[in-house]
Amino acid sequence: MGGTTDKIQFWPIVRTAAIALNSAYWPAIDSTAKARGIESPAWQYLLYLLVFRGEPLSAAVMHVRGPYTSTRLFEERFETLVRLGFLSHQGAGAKPAGAETTQYLPTNTGLSAAHSFLHAAHLKMSGLAPLPLTELERLSVLLERVVHACLKPLAPLDGWCVSHSMNLDPGPRAHVVARVDQYLSDLAAYRDDCHISSWKSHGVDGHVWEILTFVWRKQADSLDALHEKLKHRGFTQEETTRAVQELLDRGWVEGTSVRYSTTAVGSDVRQTAQDTTDTLFNAPFVCLDDTERAELVGLLEKLTKAFQK
Repeated sequence: MGGTTDKIQFWPIVRTAAIALNSAYWPAIDSTAKARGIESPAWQYLLYLLVFRGEPLSAAVMHVRGPYTSTRLFEERFETLVRLGFLSHQGAGAKPAGAETTQYLPTNTGLSAAHSFLHAAHLKMSGLAPLPLTELERLSVLLERVVHACLKPLAPLDGWCVSHSMNLDPGPRAHVVARVDQYLSDLAAYRDDCHISSWKSHGVDGHVWEILTFVWRKQADSLDALHEKLKHRGFTQEETTRAVQELLDRGWVEGTSVRYSTTAVGSDVRQTAQDTTDTLFNAPFVCLDDTERAELVGLLEKLTKAFQK
């Protein structure tokens, strides 16, 4: 990159725009799900039937996409969907030979529900006009170019998350807002690819890494606070205690259960991962020239403001 956009960090801008747009259609999906007798967050897992189309669902696969959540929690939610008739166990419900976790297949009811959620979202988006049509189309074109650039091999990335995200692509004939939403979702998935690759080489699991992040960012500094912040991930206090102990053993954090802080080594490890993530995420934006990057940033910020009124 050259010129005035050299130091742009694109992820905060993309993330804010994605959240703003998401908030405009998420209630439509939620009401459609409730009409089918399913509440959040369980219904969100049905969308993965379309993300991983043709592949059995499993906690192990979900853990690749969301390494900060316990595989046990994934299985609990899948079992809820089995009881509701949206999923079925592959075979007799036992784990296949060599499989880490139970595999699940969609029922006709489950597939129908997943498609109805997507239809509700697209229907809602087709009625949105946050920006003039010409600006929305231009935003779509710029985002599409960046997303396609994300698919080019870039060590150490394998693009697993973004390539699966693209399975939800509504196609070029979809309403422009739906296309913009898809590209923002793809970029969010690519950002996951970037960050996961930045820390996996350390040989820690997602729970350990997320605890390091919370301590590094000073968002939680005691064992109780860490457990409270992360209990939605499905880990027990004992599992969190073991994860903290691993960080202590590695010399990445120091202190006692009432107050932890990162060591110089731990801070360097976490900051290096952050810098690597940002570098990897920003790389595909080089497909745009300086003027186009500035234009993209302006349109994303304008989109965000339109939904925040």
